[in-house]
Amino acid sequence: LQVPSADHRRLSMKFERGAIGKAPKASRELLDFVEGTYYLEAEGGRPRWSKKKLSKELPDVSVVWCEPRRQWQSQVDGKPIYSRVAGDGGAEGTGDGEDIGLPFGGSWRPSPVVFGSLSPAVAAEELPTLQALRPMEFMTHTFGPFTTGPPGEFVDIGELVADASAPAPVSARPP
Repeated sequence: LQVPSADHRRLSMKFERGAIGKAPKASRELLDFVEGTYYLEAEGGRPRWSKKKLSKELPDVSVVWCEPRRQWQSQVDGKPIYSRVAGDGGAEGTGDGEDIGLPFGGSWRPSPVVFGSLSPAVAAEELPTLQALRPMEFMTHTFGPFTTGPPGEFVDIGELVADASAPAPVSARPP
């Protein structure tokens, strides 16, 4: 059984639908960095998730809370690429009194940095939608051990006779 984890130290960003190829060329380079696994860091009491950099030349990619706009932002080198309003789409609460929720779920909208000259309506239709996913846990349950007899021996269940031409016994006929 596969179920979402209660652990929020990891976050996976995935594009749900749409094609990156429809985005303006300058934005496509930024979108290439967004998908992937992010790891929790602390930032002034607010959670922040960052991708691990494989080289120094790669940009800083993170998911952060933007207090002035009251939204979660997926950022590449500090530029907001996608955003999600606090509590939008059933965000999960943090229970700290000032409930900003967590960034998990859908409802991530492309920012003007991504859709450039496209109108917001066209951008919503043509650009990929982003989803923040929790890590999944695999739950297993083992049944047994079963004892059906010594290994390699057959269990005698009686005689089995199969003859399609023979009439069924009276006890096996339907009423």
